[in-house]
Amino acid sequence: MSIDAKIFNDIRGKVMTNKHHLIDMNEKLEQTEAFKKIGKMISSIYCDDFIRAEAKTFKKLISGYVDHQESLNDSDLIKIEPMEFLTLIIFENARIRVFGEDLAKNKHICDYLDSLDPASYMNNTWNLNILGNMRTIIFKQKKAYLTRKIEALIKDELSSDNKSKQVPNMGVSIFSMFKYHPNSFFNEDVKKKTKLLYLMFLYMVLIPPNRIFNILVDISVQPNLYSDLIQEQRNIISKYGKKINLKAIKHMVYLDAFIKESLILSYPASCMHREVQKDTVLSDGTTVPQGSLISANLFSISHKNNNIPQSLRKFDPNRHFSVPAKKTNWSDSLLWGHKNKPCPFYGYSYSQIKLIVAIMIREYSIYANKEGIEPEHPGYVQISTVSPNSKAIYLKKIKI
Repeated sequence: MSIDAKIFNDIRGKVMTNKHHLIDMNEKLEQTEAFKKIGKMISSIYCDDFIRAEAKTFKKLISGYVDHQESLNDSDLIKIEPMEFLTLIIFENARIRVFGEDLAKNKHICDYLDSLDPASYMNNTWNLNILGNMRTIIFKQKKAYLTRKIEALIKDELSSDNKSKQVPNMGVSIFSMFKYHPNSFFNEDVKKKTKLLYLMFLYMVLIPPNRIFNILVDISVQPNLYSDLIQEQRNIISKYGKKINLKAIKHMVYLDAFIKESLILSYPASCMHREVQKDTVLSDGTTVPQGSLISANLFSISHKNNNIPQSLRKFDPNRHFSVPAKKTNWSDSLLWGHKNKPCPFYGYSYSQIKLIVAIMIREYSIYANKEGIEPEHPGYVQISTVSPNSKAIYLKKIKI
């Protein structure tokens, strides 16, 4: 997959597998460069600001959701539907992190974000369902109306000379970065800035929940490893206090290894899509015609046990302590991109995942079933990405 883009083109691969984002290549490249710039700024200059702010936000959102679910339960264990739970808390956080505290409360922005239906971005088939098509048309009209309102609002905010309207800490939201760096993102083009904010929000909501879902399920089925995760959090609290910041997160080394193992074992079965630019002969003699789409099956690779044929790799976070970086399986390096194209949001995204999981470990015992007995992993299911074949986890409040 590291072959020159003149043969296997990654940009064309992304466009061809996301037809709901049909745009010309120049606009796609322009957006990609803007994403890189934002990602690098958040992951370096502003990462600690974001994590400190999100630590407060997520702790409040998590406890609020769990408390509500507890009121609906009549047992000691609190049943949680992980994808609903994670999507809701990440949605609310993304609203603030993208638009800032003030704009996130604006009625037009709230209406716009609340009207988004992720399913509409996974289905681009036009059929003869007249009622469904009418709903789609109404949705698009409403979206267009709200987009114009938001563009006017953002233009007013960005051009305002009233310093009191500025977010005090420019690391708190992406919008405030636009405000403090006016010429770094599309200059004065408000339409492009608005679309970029929308896409940032969309990706922040759609990508992390499934990753964290896998991690929480892995915690719930690894009670033998849970005590090590808790002890590390006790040590972190003793050294850095209860408030979580970037420095504390960087010292969560066992959690880091646990998360890495979980993410690797839940690699997608089809990813890194590339469009073949000319007829290409592979090493096994297979000819891939021009215009074909190819992808990598990292799930199969990550579950293969190279030492024991026909045996699956077992969950073992310790492998990430003992294996020298240069000898690490090549697929392990693909968690956040490949070689010269790493994800620019890596520093921030990974810190956010560790933050949410750390809060869960500190506040709750996590079980895979309501009996609280030692379980087996439920297995995986592949839809658009790889998820645990599980619909619920169970929590019990603790304090460490």
